[in-house]
Amino acid sequence: AQPQQQQQAVRREAPAPKAAAADTFPGSKPKAQRKAVPVEPEGAEKPHNAKKTIAIVLGSLVVVALVVLIIVMALQGGKSGVDSITLDHESAEIAPQDTLTLKATVLDASGQELTDETLTWSSSNAAVATVKDGVVTDDTRVRAAIPTIKKVLAEGGSVILMSHMGRPKKNPDPKYSLEQIVPAVEKNLGTKVEFAGDCIGEKAAEMAKNLKPGQVMLLENLRFYAEEEGKPRGLAEDASKEEKDAAKKALKEGPQKEFVKKLASLADCYINDAFGTAHRKHASTYLIAKKFPNDKMFGYLMEKEVKAISSLMEAPAHPFCAIVGGSKVSSKIGVIKALIEKVDSIIIGGGMTYTFAAAQGGKVGGSICEPDMFPVALEILELAKKKGVQLVMSPDALIADAFSADANTKEAPANDIPDGWEGLDIGSEGKKVFREHILGCKTILWNGPVGVFEIDKFATGSKEVAQAIAEATKNGAYSLIGGGDSVACINKFGLADKVSYVSTGGGALLEYMEGKVLPGVAAIRK
Repeated sequence: AQPQQQQQAVRREAPAPKAAAADTFPGSKPKAQRKAVPVEPEGAEKPHNAKKTIAIVLGSLVVVALVVLIIVMALQGGKSGVDSITLDHESAEIAPQDTLTLKATVLDASGQELTDETLTWSSSNAAVATVKDGVVTDDTRVRAAIPTIKKVLAEGGSVILMSHMGRPKKNPDPKYSLEQIVPAVEKNLGTKVEFAGDCIGEKAAEMAKNLKPGQVMLLENLRFYAEEEGKPRGLAEDASKEEKDAAKKALKEGPQKEFVKKLASLADCYINDAFGTAHRKHASTYLIAKKFPNDKMFGYLMEKEVKAISSLMEAPAHPFCAIVGGSKVSSKIGVIKALIEKVDSIIIGGGMTYTFAAAQGGKVGGSICEPDMFPVALEILELAKKKGVQLVMSPDALIADAFSADANTKEAPANDIPDGWEGLDIGSEGKKVFREHILGCKTILWNGPVGVFEIDKFATGSKEVAQAIAEATKNGAYSLIGGGDSVACINKFGLADKVSYVSTGGGALLEYMEGKVLPGVAAIRK
């Protein structure tokens, strides 16, 4: 990543950008004509005859996601509105801690340069933080969203942040209030953040209207409203499928549309910077984009995610190895089958190991196992063999007599675990096998731990995997870590800066790897 570029002391004219060039904001639609991008002398006063506001939406606060919403409003003084925005920046790679200095030329519908306009942006739904007892304990996603937010502020815009946390069932619910993340956002952004206390009420609308250039405002948890997800509340526990479907249809046809309309009225443009929730067709991540047919775009985080994963899946260096962990085969069927078409080998770890072992006649004791997935496990084994893809599994396991940090432990063959014991990590031989295999690869994807890493006693296998990936990366391999638990692993072991890319996506990453169209991405590209 390049350091922050200093503004030049003299006016500089940049050449007109080409369609879809790197100097347009990610995902923005190129215009037929662009004007040169002026760089004003440092310290020059910028007139603000009209005000524009930028709203930024943050997502789930167990894992909060960020999407930037930019709505173009009519300009004051009889102007017809913003027609295009041209950016000029020199940094090809943007790390979460970087600050960019970007310059913008704003044109009205007739192509005239609006040198006295202030833009407003809005961002929505991208993983932002982990909160415990009202305190942000992991601000990784907050930091990842900062470059996009700072870009808006640097241009004299004001920012409105929108997000969701957890799955509240009532409005309001203090446990899930986004007021808890204000200190973390302020700390990382270096700017005071005003909290609205609601997301579509009169107070929020008035605060958005009165925002000054450089100011930041955070809306309350979007999920306090059922309209955000489009899932009706208050139905009887014994409600029939027909009743549930009817209630959902009524919610989407009326209240949800009004909810989207009110959110969209707060700002000028829409930027989606929330890859973590790009797989959801929610109001703030999908529906709202339709309100900005010509003024919607990706933020820098979303752009990096899509490029990194697309590059990994479309043009990887070989040998290409995917490490797929997790507890259940049922949750990874799609991604495993999709990976078989792309990779040279797949390391299977975590609780899935025991379903594969048992499906082949092994004894797994009390280990997590899905008997109904035996046919699928055998199908995957056969498909891999047919495609010439090597499936690598640990020959041994670290087993315990209880799911506890205080449990008695020992090692046993992964397919011969005695009753009363369960496999909670890979064994010593498995660590050697996995390490040697990883070090021989040029492209590595890690999705899911290979043991119960939350308990230190059973985290050694995942740590060995993380260290091997870091070493392979140092030796020239490209490594991508994706999925919430994998990210937690790499952070726990302090190796996040030793791999090529750490994705903020969980479910979105899996669906993208499966080849599915992500609603949040499609909404911007339409």
